[in-house]
Amino acid sequence: MTMVFSVPMTDSRGGQSDGPSGGGAAAILESLVAGHHPFSAQPLPAEHLCREPAVNAALWCALSALDAVALRQERRARLPEKVGKPWDARQDAELLRAFDGGEPLTLIAARLQRTRAGVRARLERQGRKVPRGTP
Repeated sequence: MTMVFSVPMTDSRGGQSDGPSGGGAAAILESLVAGHHPFSAQPLPAEHLCREPAVNAALWCALSALDAVALRQERRARLPEKVGKPWDARQDAELLRAFDGGEPLTLIAARLQRTRAGVRARLERQGRKVPRGTP
């Protein structure tokens, strides 16, 4: 049987965190992995469950998973808005017009809110040859 419960999360300033991938959950896990109570910072007793090797390893896994989610969110936030979204006919026409007119891929990508790799792949899908090293 799986038990589900909710624990209010707070960030380092005492405010509500932004959910399980926020700083609150990570700070709690870090404290437990380090052998400290997450709210009082007192050392956990030697016989505490979190000091068991298998439990400590599971806490490390959970902390690593939270870190991976945070890194993915940070990377995604830096990507152009239309990454991964379907191309429409207007964007295809603009892409081909700009490329055929000699515009650099970097500028095309910025204007279309795509990555250079995405622009290159779309051009190749549209039958254009994109030489290596094309800016």
